[in-house]
Amino acid sequence: MSIPQTNYIVGSLDLSGIFQPYTSGNNAVTGYTISSGQDLSGIFQPYVSGNKANPTNYFVNNGNYFNLDLSDIFAPYNPNIITPSGGTPTTSGLYTIVSFLGSSGTINVNSTVSNTFYYLVVGGGGPGGGDQGGGGGAGGVLQGSFLISGSDTINIIVGAGGIITFTTSTENGKDSILSYGSTTITATGGGYGGWASGWAPPNNQAGNGGCGGGAGTATSIVGTGIQGQNGGSSSLNSGGGGGGGMTLVGVNGTSTIGGNGGNGIQCSQPGINLIYPSTYWGGGGGGGIVGLETGGNGGLGGGGGGASSNTSGASPGTQGVGGSGLNSGQNGISTKGGNGGANTGGGGGGGPQLNSGGNGGSGIVVIAYLTP
Repeated sequence: MSIPQTNYIVGSLDLSGIFQPYTSGNNAVTGYTISSGQDLSGIFQPYVSGNKANPTNYFVNNGNYFNLDLSDIFAPYNPNIITPSGGTPTTSGLYTIVSFLGSSGTINVNSTVSNTFYYLVVGGGGPGGGDQGGGGGAGGVLQGSFLISGSDTINIIVGAGGIITFTTSTENGKDSILSYGSTTITATGGGYGGWASGWAPPNNQAGNGGCGGGAGTATSIVGTGIQGQNGGSSSLNSGGGGGGGMTLVGVNGTSTIGGNGGNGIQCSQPGINLIYPSTYWGGGGGGGIVGLETGGNGGLGGGGGGASSNTSGASPGTQGVGGSGLNSGQNGISTKGGNGGANTGGGGGGGPQLNSGGNGGSGIVVIAYLTP
């Protein structure tokens, strides 16, 4: 294996699109034309390892030698540059893992080779219903891998959690979206939790979503999970049902306890599981209930806890506990259901009597790839 030598005279041949420049990782810019007598050893990267230049394509005709073979001296230019923007990159082992926690971002791929990308996409969680409401359904959780051959741009949108006020709860969580080329991967936002039966539709009808919202007290209309599980039901004089999680249906409310939210799911994708080894995503919110009783617990994956009290927070009972996750769901309080955990897709907890439920937790997108 040769090292760079002097006096590789190649006339006026422009080698900028053929060989890797001396500074590794950057292509030789247009205008790297070689004049007579110029030494190439200070410009181009020598062949050290990997695939050398194809000898049938890398002959040059020059003034001193005919058909000079450079294939055993220089490495061909094979760029593989992956540049994330708007996310938080982490390196673990052989992988770079980029977590997108905000609203949007990109990964630019400038490459002549193929790269495999592993992904986790979590939609925003649905809010909990008010007035002994059902827990919010979790955002959908999608995971897998895809291959990009050559150059492309990966676009990321992170879905926000659904927002509740005391008079409105019919806003689902927002979708999280990963797209590249002609492919789009969408994790659907979670369905809102239903309100007590005395409220007019659509408040008293739990929302469909990535995972379905739980029914409000004295109703049996549960939200349907499009990518995960359905919400739990309720009946007369019972607490709200738990919101659906990715792996478990929300638990039905009873006369003494709001239904627990369904549990979420862990991510098994290479690279992602190195920095989030035991983290759950997409837990449903716990159901709310009247005072002196017990609010439902949020599901694993950031579900908010259901709340327990009478009007204006009087006679509070035991508040539901938020489910663990990247950021745990909040516990219920006497005047409001707990919010879903940020960047978990957890559903909000159902509210107590004549009070609001909790907001849904925002989603997240995580992408891992072998570090070039």
